[in-house]
Order: sequence, then structure tokens, then C-alpha cells
Amino acid sequence: AIPRRTAVLAKELQKYKLDIVGLQETHLKNFGQITERKGGYTYMWSGCKEGEANIGGVAIAVRTELIMKGYVSQPTCHNSRLMSVDISENNNNSNSITTFICCYAPTECAPSDAKQKFYEDLNRVTRQVPRSNNIIVTGDMNARVGKGEDHWKNIIGNHGFGNRNDNGGLLLEYCSQNDLFITN
Repeated sequence: AIPRRTAVLAKELQKYKLDIVGLQETHLKNFGQITERKGGYTYMWSGCKEGEANIGGVAIAVRTELIMKGYVSQPTCHNSRLMSVDISENNNNSNSITTFICCYAPTECAPSDAKQKFYEDLNRVTRQVPRSNNIIVTGDMNARVGKGEDHWKNIIGNHGFGNRNDNGGLLLEYCSQNDLFITN
């Protein structure tokens, strides 16, 4: 049951002093929100609709205090693989907003049309973010980007390893189109 899972997760989030975390493969249906009062975290999720195959699902766990102070917006649930929140930051007397996108990409063995739809949706969500916002995309991209070739250095840096899979190529293209870089 979800309350038990959120209580266990809240202990781990407290242990590592995390304010906001993206979660994948939640297998929760529809969309919703629950606050773990003792743990101090609020969980917002976006899952499949009733009657659809229950694959994936994403959630964002946020320290409840940040929501209460108005630093974190209510979520926008795009579909069972994508959701986002805006985080307001006060830095040196200036306000900035970071859009936090949580996603769960299809696996490498998924049909290519499912992968294409995911990246179309992710690109649409990313393009809707105001240019003045910072963007953090977090999630399970089911991708291996491999070693950084010269034309991908600004996206991967010097720390990639192994061989790139098809999902890795799609992720690199997405990052290139949206001026993003990969961290782990």
C-alpha cells in the first residue's frame, strides 16, 4: 500500500537530507498526492489511466516544508511517463525558477514508436518551459550514452564509458536540441 511505501521512503530521504527526488516505476494509477506527515514529505504522482496497462509511472517526492512555503508548485502531470514541478529559488535578491521534469523512458527493447512518442512528449514539455527558467530533467532514461566522442563532449563530458545503445543516441539528440548536458 502506498502509505507504507511512503513512510519507508521518507526515512531514506531524511537520512540523505534530500529536498526533492524524482521516482520512476511507481505503478500508481491516475494522478494524486499524499503527505507523509511523520516523514515530512509529500508525494505527487502521475500514472496510467484506469484500464490501461500499468507500466511505469512517475512521482516526485518533495520535503513538505518547501511546498508549504510556496517554493514548489503543484505538479503538472503530462502522462504516465512525464510530470513536472516548478521550484522557486531566492538567490542573492533575485528570484529564479527551476523546472524539475521527472521522466521514465521506454526500455531499449520497447517498440521504436513508443520511444519516439516519449521523446516527442519530452521535447514538447521542455519547449513549454519559459526560457528564463533553469531545467533539471531527472529519471530513468534506460540509456547508455557511451564514451564521449568529440561532437558529444559538451553534453557528456569526459566521463562516459562503454557503448552507446539506441536509447543513448535518442537521449544525446534530445540534450543537443535543448542545450542540456548529462550528469549522473
